[in-house]
Amino acid sequence: MSNTTALEAQRQLLELKTHCERLLKTAGVQGVYPTPVDQIVEAAELIKSGDLALLEIPREPFPGIWKKFKGSLVDLVSRVKAGLFPQERTIFINPKTHVASVPFATLHECCHYIFPWQRKIYTYLDDERTLDPQTRFIFERQANVGASYLLWQGEAYVKEALDMPITAATPVSLAQRYGGSVHSSMRYYVEHHRESLILMVVKRSPPKAVPEPYKLQYTITSPAFKSKFGTVRITASLSDNHVLLKRSSPLLTYWEGDIGVRVGGTIHPFRFFGYETPYNVFIILAPKNIVRSYGTAKVILTA
Repeated sequence: MSNTTALEAQRQLLELKTHCERLLKTAGVQGVYPTPVDQIVEAAELIKSGDLALLEIPREPFPGIWKKFKGSLVDLVSRVKAGLFPQERTIFINPKTHVASVPFATLHECCHYIFPWQRKIYTYLDDERTLDPQTRFIFERQANVGASYLLWQGEAYVKEALDMPITAATPVSLAQRYGGSVHSSMRYYVEHHRESLILMVVKRSPPKAVPEPYKLQYTITSPAFKSKFGTVRITASLSDNHVLLKRSSPLLTYWEGDIGVRVGGTIHPFRFFGYETPYNVFIILAPKNIVRSYGTAKVILTA
């Protein structure tokens, strides 16, 4: 990435945060826990609804961007978690959306509205040129960043996280405090931590998926990790017997241990912390000199 590109990315990020910070202040929710999402929506002069009947949605497909979908816009929206209708100033939340996902999904749609360059375009969705795939990709990333900032109240989450031990229990505790999902909290925790952390998000495969009942969905590294080790790709073949997943009892939702992470030609000792939900297994890895230092690495990960 060139210096010019990096500076532009920083400028855009600052602009996103400025809009979010202004909304948090308008809503008067800073320091209120769990984060009152509905109060933020109200401050944005929006309403939240789970009833499509209240919206004036055409029964025939929109021209342009919507024509690739088979069926009406009603059919399309009924299949998504949430949607924004800027002219009605309404955020639609699908009643089928899991309760843990509602806060983030709501604030994601809220950001589509409070970012003026997005609101202008979303008002004219019938023009195919206004929301091409690349634009949609950029807008979704911007809305995700904004939603995280609003949900975790900007730097408030980060300051609390840095005062707490590096362990999987910390983002779980903060998720409960702020009212967000564990998944979102895990990401925000690692993405904003000042130490060299890795997050592995693992999905349990169907029972017949042998010999790999677990699949590594993706990994996230903190800025400090990238600065120290560079951009790397973490790989691992996971099973119940893998040290990252092995625990003294299958009933444990938290566990920890030691592991060696090979970056380039060097093996670095890390401590790992696991946490399992009904949907995913989350594993946070941190250099051993950051946390308790005991035991020996048993398995090598290749990065």
